[in-house]
Amino acid sequence: MRQITMQLPYHVLFIERTSILVTFLICLYLKIIPADPLKKTPQEIESALKKFKIIPDVLDVAPKKAIKIYYETEVFPDFGNELNAEDCATEPYMMEWGAEEEKYYLLVMVDPDYASQNDSSQQGQYEHSVVGNIQFENLQRGTYMSDYHGPNPQPNTGYHRYVFLIYEQPYELEFAEKRLTWPKYGDERRFNFSAKRYAAKYYLNPPIACNFFVSKWQPPRIKNTTTLKPRPTPAYPWWYLAH
Repeated sequence: MRQITMQLPYHVLFIERTSILVTFLICLYLKIIPADPLKKTPQEIESALKKFKIIPDVLDVAPKKAIKIYYETEVFPDFGNELNAEDCATEPYMMEWGAEEEKYYLLVMVDPDYASQNDSSQQGQYEHSVVGNIQFENLQRGTYMSDYHGPNPQPNTGYHRYVFLIYEQPYELEFAEKRLTWPKYGDERRFNFSAKRYAAKYYLNPPIACNFFVSKWQPPRIKNTTTLKPRPTPAYPWWYLAH
């Protein structure tokens, strides 16, 4: 008995293959183009903070806005996504949170898991970065109290949460702390930090924006010699650049 093979009409095959191609391109786009944290709703922000216990470990209440953080390695923290510590070794070159003109802001970055997982005698958070008097989201022109320390989770310490917080200052502040420059990782002067306590010292309200990622120890990778893409240039007003 001869087997009869049915062949689909050309237009049906075209539609089917086009559909497969479109689906593939959409999946590829979603993988390459990260979600924009700035589009997070206050409810989504609060949910993520509670899921990862940033509330109550670091914060009492959830900020209403997100921070978009740009690393040169083209990775973007997004409320609990996992990043390789090597990709975050150098200070982010740009952040966005919807800063208002003529207002000053304070950035704090902490690791609430460093002390409890590395030395039980140490309490509090590890101070990765503190920058005050930021205008127009320009970190480089802010007042540095502690230079950026990239994440450096140690073996067998599990996941660490790296939390970025933005506080609104009432005016330009004179900070009492001596600047902490970049020594070896594990600087004891950065132990026992508390973002909440630091903000209270300068009579600041709870943070207005936040973001965070998680990272754990991974074996060092082979150095990537690929040339990084040029940074986008923020648009600052002329009178601010003339300072």
